[in-house]
Amino acid sequence: MRSLKTFLADRAGAAALILGLCLPMLVAGSGAALEYARIHKRRTELQKAVDTAALAAAGELTIAGSDTYVRNLAVRTAYEAAGGTDPAVTRATARVQNRRGWVQVEIRETVRSLFGRLLTMPTMELSAQATGELSGSTRVCLLTLDDSHADAMHLHKNANVVATSCGLFGNSSDKAAVHLEDGATVDAALICSAGGISKGRAYVKGLLQTGCPARPDPLAARMPPPLPSCTFPDQLVVDGAKTPTLLLLPGVYCKGLKVTNGAQVTFGAGVYVIDNGPLVVDKDGAISGQNVGFYFTGDAGGVLFDIKSSIDLTAPKDGPMAGLLFFENRTVTAPVVVQSDTKLPPPPPPPGSPPMRQYRIISNNARNLLGTIYLPAGRLIIDANNPVADRSAYTIIVARQVEFFDGPSLYLNSNYGVTDIPVPEGVGNTTKRTIKLVQ
Repeated sequence: MRSLKTFLADRAGAAALILGLCLPMLVAGSGAALEYARIHKRRTELQKAVDTAALAAAGELTIAGSDTYVRNLAVRTAYEAAGGTDPAVTRATARVQNRRGWVQVEIRETVRSLFGRLLTMPTMELSAQATGELSGSTRVCLLTLDDSHADAMHLHKNANVVATSCGLFGNSSDKAAVHLEDGATVDAALICSAGGISKGRAYVKGLLQTGCPARPDPLAARMPPPLPSCTFPDQLVVDGAKTPTLLLLPGVYCKGLKVTNGAQVTFGAGVYVIDNGPLVVDKDGAISGQNVGFYFTGDAGGVLFDIKSSIDLTAPKDGPMAGLLFFENRTVTAPVVVQSDTKLPPPPPPPGSPPMRQYRIISNNARNLLGTIYLPAGRLIIDANNPVADRSAYTIIVARQVEFFDGPSLYLNSNYGVTDIPVPEGVGNTTKRTIKLVQ
């Protein structure tokens, strides 16, 4: 009995006993804190991954031709940003919503629980979600519609294109769909090719991107203007030696129109149909017109603005060609090309190209071309020595192929808000493009 009392009264080793009893709880608490920190860190990483993916995919909404591309991009970006190595563990999904205005990205991951095993919960599910929203639309200032040929967009021999606030887009799937060489200079927000970009000795300021989804023709739904009977049944030639100045009115100019020998022609507002003949300005001829649109049809259609010519044109602000400076018939069989008297012919189109009308601007005084040049069956060639379209509030080009060479400085401005000439839907916007997270 005395021994039991002595044992109970003895305080030696009490601390050790208490520590022994509490140690499992201390270890469990520390472990739980470490696991919580690990889980929180991983959940934060997953949230950053979906944020990154949502923003990247939202930026492609108006560039991509399909929702599938946007979803795949979002999933791939989320998976890579999360550092996923096993799709069975890390799973990402994406949805395009709100009429292609939002991209919602979600990621789920199964993680091992260190302490959950003791509670028959060896794993737990983490998830994160983000929605990216695109306000406004991509500013497209040049689009080539050719879907298969090399050099569909070709800049060479010191060509210079300035498009600092908009993008150049090419639909061709060829590995050299966009070809930049021979001292060419491009200053654009984006150069985006469905195929490849062949870059030789060229200077590029802006983002180069390959493998972009081909863009559908944004103006495919535009209907041509009415085609009444000929106002002039034969080619109208305005010769400055005989007629120094002339005011022309809208109508159908069958077999084309030529302004030459210093003649100065002013076009009244409206639509001019150039039927089965070219529009030629040469030998110090000059044309000007506000709110005018030119529609080209027939195999002999096309344009030649020769070296000694002056061009000052603004597209219509309403009517069937609202916003369109040039528009052409979408079919051509055997085009007839008018050659310059003062400059060598341009390089031929890429081998195997379909028949195309030719629209050639050599003029050293074509400073204002305000509107959209829409040539779905045409080849636009610019080989002027002085700036082209630099005084236009905006110039947009949608053509089958483009060729720029011999040092032209083409300015593709996008100051849409300073003019009442509308920008056709699909190629421009009047608001700033904003990409943001909304969730």
